[in-house]
Amino acid sequence: MGVGLRFTRDVTTEKRNEASLIAKSDELGRANMRFDAALNNMSQGLSMYDAEQRLVVANRRFSEIYGLTPDQTKPGTTARQVLEYRIATGTYAGVRPDDYISKVFREPSTSRHSPTAGSYRSCGNGCPTEACSRPTKTSPIGG
Repeated sequence: MGVGLRFTRDVTTEKRNEASLIAKSDELGRANMRFDAALNNMSQGLSMYDAEQRLVVANRRFSEIYGLTPDQTKPGTTARQVLEYRIATGTYAGVRPDDYISKVFREPSTSRHSPTAGSYRSCGNGCPTEACSRPTKTSPIGG
């Protein structure tokens, strides 16, 4: 008769951790659904960029206001690209794009309640808009 070895270990902790991760994942999924519902049902257009001036998030209303497609406002799109798309759709009638980007992406505001750039303007298609930008110390910034 042959000799065999058998190893046994208690997996209670692993199973408990797995259940906890599943619960946290479900909770995160519900939070993301609430965030998406709030973001895409607000009347304001919102875009948020990271420190490299790449789009982190833009809501549906932002795309509608500026006549942009979802593909043109997907995460990773640069601020320059967004302006180029807006120029192409006729929804940008501002200062030179480089000047605009310099103004919007300047140093963080010292006050949480005072935007560093904000103005009323027509976005070229006759739609009056107010744009406010507030760089933050932690980036991303909204626009």
